[in-house]
This record gives sequence, structure tokens and C-alpha cells, in this order.
Amino acid sequence: MTDLERIKDRALSLLARREFGNYELKQRLLEKTTDLALVEQVLSMLVAGNLQSDERFVTSYIRRRAAKGFGPLHIEYELKKLKISSQVINLYLASDELDWKQTIKQLFEKKYGEVSLAKDRIQRAKQIRFLQSRGFNIEQINQQLIENFNE
Repeated sequence: MTDLERIKDRALSLLARREFGNYELKQRLLEKTTDLALVEQVLSMLVAGNLQSDERFVTSYIRRRAAKGFGPLHIEYELKKLKISSQVINLYLASDELDWKQTIKQLFEKKYGEVSLAKDRIQRAKQIRFLQSRGFNIEQINQQLIENFNE
């Protein structure tokens, strides 16, 4: 088995388990070899054959992280660390498929039991900080909290 075949098999084995971004897959492959040119060649073949796609990775990643209660700011930060282009990130974060209001509501209910803002200013500030730490901006938080209290 040639080095090219071995690296390609390794890449396909990784991709069979889950989607990988190009940069992350490259790093994984470089753990097994030091031949950067060979890794680049394999990655080009995979992209050309539509076996690896940053767009598919981003949609999968966003869905997975949103389901765990993370907001768009947090997810965007993580994707940028994985060297995904801002254009691709913004395209999929702004997708109509994602219901950030519902994500905030579920996260709030899981953490605080019911969707009701604390009466105490200190507790309310803690609730808001918690949602911000999960990657939601203040506009999303305020909009969600206001909608829930007007129901």
C-alpha cells in the first residue's frame, strides 16, 4: 500500500465517523505523516469527490452545538478556531432553519426550570450573563425574555 493510499484510507475512515472541516482533517492526517504535500493532495481529491465539504461540516457542527444550547456567537468563535471562512459561517448561522429563540428558551428552562425572569436584579443579571456566556447576544436575550413575559 502506497503512502497516498494509506493517507486516503485514514481520511475516509475519519470522515466515515463524522464530518470534518478541511483544516481539522489536515491536522488529523498530519498526526500520522509529515508529508504535507501528500496530505494536501489527498484533501484536494476528497474535496473534488465531494467526500469532504466545509459547508456540510458547518451545517452539521452548528446543528450539533445549537442542540447543546450554544448560541451563534459561541459557535462562530469555535468555527473560526477551526479555520472555517467567515463567509461560510455567516451564511449558515443566518439560516432560517435555526431557531435561536427556541434554543434560548430550552436552555433557560433547563437551567432555571421555568421561563420566568428573576424579580431580583442580581439574579436577573446572573441569568442574562449565563445566556451571554453560552453565545447569545443581548438583543436575542432581551427579545426572548420580553416575548416570554408578555405571553
